[in-house]
Amino acid sequence: MSFDTQVEVLTAEMELRVAYQLFYGTPASDSSRRIDYAGKVLRAETRMKWALRSHSADGRRLVLETLTQMAELAEGLTRGAMLCAVKQSRANFLAREASDSGDGWTWPVQVMQAGWAHGTIEAPEGKAMPHYYPVEIAAQVAEAANGARFRRKHPPIGDGNDSPELTAGFISDTRMQDSAVLATVNLLKSEEGIRSTLLAAQEANKLDLFSVSIMAYFGFKKSQAEGRPALVATSLGRFVGLDMCAEPGAGGRFLTEN
Repeated sequence: MSFDTQVEVLTAEMELRVAYQLFYGTPASDSSRRIDYAGKVLRAETRMKWALRSHSADGRRLVLETLTQMAELAEGLTRGAMLCAVKQSRANFLAREASDSGDGWTWPVQVMQAGWAHGTIEAPEGKAMPHYYPVEIAAQVAEAANGARFRRKHPPIGDGNDSPELTAGFISDTRMQDSAVLATVNLLKSEEGIRSTLLAAQEANKLDLFSVSIMAYFGFKKSQAEGRPALVATSLGRFVGLDMCAEPGAGGRFLTEN
């Protein structure tokens, strides 16, 4: 491995180690600092993953070893907890109300549903496990998502915090209804394309062609939910945004009349 590659990998390793220590060493009550540190964890992990894609076999091996060590560090710091990026929910446009104003600029959505998510999260040892959101974690999402960004899609890499071109609007009126998080998507007036597409889908009674999916960071612990082994969410680290997609993973949808 070249000297430049070694420097890059070691620098990323140091940043990631410090980011984990800052996040997990901060009390959960200090939410503003934990949000900032969650962002540092994401950026450090992204840098390590770029190194994984870009360098030699030795470099990739070192990166994988480092990420494993960081996961083990996080587990030790939190007695089994881990911070995971989640690019899924079970969220959809809610066409029951179709559009609050009828003009296609605002759309009711279900942001997420407490309970089992449809996707999986990679545990530190590499074994995929189902994950579960208790109602109290959904309530944290309802509080944090109000005013957050609505984006046209998930970013291909990272969380898209440095990609303002993804933003298509914002979320408002977030609230709990039973075990679901509901909200309103407000499109920016520049998003005529998305508005026209959703109105056309609504007219064809096919609004279910489109869904929404959260991008957020959650703390998880290996536990059981409803008698099954799972990664159970213990806290919301940071809510990044709600993204338009085709297939949601945790209960996101446009609300329909059906």
